[in-house]
Amino acid sequence: MERFKDKKLFVDTWATNIAPRVLKKINDNNNLSMKCNVRWNGDNDFAVFDGHTQHTHVVNVHERNCSCREWNLTGIPCSHALCALRFKDWSFEYFVDEYYKKEKYLQTYGTALECLRGNEVLRRRPEGGCLPLDMRSMPGRPRRNRRRAKDEPLKLKKGKLTKLSKHGSVYTCSVCGEQGHNKAGCPQKDKQAGPSQTKVKKTGKKSSNPTQKPKAAKKSTKVGKKGDTVCLGRVEGRTRKAKRKLNDSFMEAAGIVIDEGRAEVQNKQGSKGKGKDKA
Repeated sequence: MERFKDKKLFVDTWATNIAPRVLKKINDNNNLSMKCNVRWNGDNDFAVFDGHTQHTHVVNVHERNCSCREWNLTGIPCSHALCALRFKDWSFEYFVDEYYKKEKYLQTYGTALECLRGNEVLRRRPEGGCLPLDMRSMPGRPRRNRRRAKDEPLKLKKGKLTKLSKHGSVYTCSVCGEQGHNKAGCPQKDKQAGPSQTKVKKTGKKSSNPTQKPKAAKKSTKVGKKGDTVCLGRVEGRTRKAKRKLNDSFMEAAGIVIDEGRAEVQNKQGSKGKGKDKA
C-alpha cells in the first residue's frame, strides 16, 4: 500500500512524459550517436555507419527497428536510430515505446488498495487452523541418492574423481563401423551372420537360426568286454516303462544280459562253450 502511494507521488517529479531512467538511457545513446554517419535512401530506411564498431546498420523508422536489434528488444531508440532521427529533425519522444510513458505508469500504480482492520477482530474457527495432510509412504523402494545433473561426475571420494560420466561419448559399432550404437544393437548383425556361424548349445535349446535343425542323439550299439557299462540314447516321447522295455529288447538283441538293473556285457557263445567243456 505504501509502495503504490510512493509511485503515484513519484510521477509528479518527472520533467518530461518519459520515465527518468529511460531518459538517461536515451541521453547516453545520443552521446554515442555523435560518432555515427548517416545516409538516407529517400524513404524510411537509413544506412548508419557506427564509428565505434566500424559496422554499418540499417534503421527503419516506420517499423521502429534497427539491425543491431537494440531498438527491437528494448523499445528505446538506439544510437543509430537517434542519429537518423537527428538527421530528419524528428523528436525522439514519439518513437519511444508507450510502456515507458507517464500514462502507462499511472495505470499500473493508479489503483488504491483498501485498508483492513487488525487480526484481533477476525473470527477464529473453534477447531483451529488448517492442518497439514497426513504423511503416507509412497509405493516402491525410497530413493536414497539425489538426482545428479547430466554432466556431473558419478562418484567423488575424498574430493577426487573416481568415475567419469559417459554423457556425450560417441559409440562406434565394430560390425558396420557407424557411430551411435554398438555391435549388440547393430541392425546389420543378423544380415552378416550366416547359418554356418550359429552355434548349437549343449543344453538342447534352439539356436537363433530357424533353418538349422538340431542334431539327433546317437545310440551306442557297440558290444564291449565283460563288465563294461552300456550307454543307450534317450527315447523321446515314451513313458518310463516303455523306455525300459525297449532298452531291454535292444540289449537282448545285442547279446547283453541285464542283472539287477545294471547292464553288463556277457558273451553267450563263450558261456556255452565253457559249459560243453565241463560236461
